[in-house]
Amino acid sequence: MLGRLYANASIYGLGIILVRAGSILLLPLYWLRLEPSDYGIIGLTQAVSLFLAPVLGMGMVDAVQRFYYDWRVEERPHYLAAVWLFVLAVSALVCGMLDLAGSRLFALLFDQVAFDPYLRIAIWTAFATNLSMLPLMLLRVREQLRRYSYVVLGQFLTQAGITLYLIFALEMGVTGYLLGTLIGAGLWGGYFIVCMLREARWPLQRTHLTEPLCYALPIMPAAVLDGLNTIADRYFLDKFVGLRQIGLYTLAHQFGQGSNVFNQIMKNSWFPFIYRVTSERDDAPHVLAKFSLYYLAVLALPALGIALLSRELIQFFGDEKYFGIYEYIPAFVLFYYIHAIANSFGRGLDLARRMAYTPVIQAAGLTVSIFLMWFLIPRLGLWGAILAILSANFVRTLLLVYLAHHFYPRPIMARQIAVMAAAILAVFYLASMADTSSLALNALIKIAVIAAGAMLIVWFVLDRKPAMTLVGHALRSLKARMR
Repeated sequence: MLGRLYANASIYGLGIILVRAGSILLLPLYWLRLEPSDYGIIGLTQAVSLFLAPVLGMGMVDAVQRFYYDWRVEERPHYLAAVWLFVLAVSALVCGMLDLAGSRLFALLFDQVAFDPYLRIAIWTAFATNLSMLPLMLLRVREQLRRYSYVVLGQFLTQAGITLYLIFALEMGVTGYLLGTLIGAGLWGGYFIVCMLREARWPLQRTHLTEPLCYALPIMPAAVLDGLNTIADRYFLDKFVGLRQIGLYTLAHQFGQGSNVFNQIMKNSWFPFIYRVTSERDDAPHVLAKFSLYYLAVLALPALGIALLSRELIQFFGDEKYFGIYEYIPAFVLFYYIHAIANSFGRGLDLARRMAYTPVIQAAGLTVSIFLMWFLIPRLGLWGAILAILSANFVRTLLLVYLAHHFYPRPIMARQIAVMAAAILAVFYLASMADTSSLALNALIKIAVIAAGAMLIVWFVLDRKPAMTLVGHALRSLKARMR
């Protein structure tokens, strides 16, 4: 089972890691034409797209993922058609209304970025991006790994090529950066529409929509609250911090998202895996407990790598005006590692079909977030925002894990978790002390310390010989799937 899980994750990862690595390597090119204040505009604009992403999805994609293998094979195309048409219609309606009311509505939210063209672009980028959610989820749940990786890589190359042309050839600056994202998402949106038309079958019955809709209804308020969580920090920063500082915050967030890429890779394989395990095995709670620990152990290594090595990467490729980014990167890596804890140990409400508690969790996190941002950002600036989002994310994850274990009980491997946490903290502390005059030597020292930490985790957390046997199975499974 572990071999299957990590083999699938590895194949997903080949495309996604290339995309993320490419995005990071493109940053120095963009820095030739964009200023930190331009990234402030990008950060505020992207907040709108991030807010709309869960709102437009309305939890319906999660419903399809949850019930895909429960539906009879002959009925699946009808369910998919109903869900797709519903999401498409609601997304078009919401984005159209926001476009019409945007100049008045967004003037109440942001002071430093104009609705036209920046926020208008963000609205339709969210719409175009939403077209990919259901088709990509189908590729994941069916374990069509290579096609998924090719599509993700194709999306990145299309967007990057268009963006570079607009910025360097047409000299459109920050507008070109945002338009490149919109045009790339729109072109691939057309491809995904064709894919879904091929998937769909007619006629439709009421049950084809009502069953996934009933599952998604409790998620919809949570989706709105999740969207508000993503935009709250930018709202308060816009009121109390200048565009240059918001630009550094945005770039640090992007580097931190590098660790979330690995979380996303694991998540793509993890969710279908646990749904199958819980439907096929009587010992599913014990499997879930052990594999949740493996999930976090694997993700600790890229998180440490990004948190520690970003300094050398920025100093090697970047301009001096961007060196201040690193100060905030480890905090964003921690933010996304808490997300990984939620994904690994927080599965349970969906397995027990108790999704009604999801809005309560999001509301608690949003309350903590808004209060701390209101209190801390005027006093601490960027660090106030970072402390607020970390605290809110911790509260959400704590509640989620508690409820998940309450409604879907499983063993808690407390000793292994404590040892792993101590190992991660020790590795970060020791490696961060590397401070020679050579960037290469600093990087080598940090890599050596991370490697030693990986061995420590395997030896004490994953139980030595069984762990190495499992790694061997995973590598053999990966080799077989790549053929």
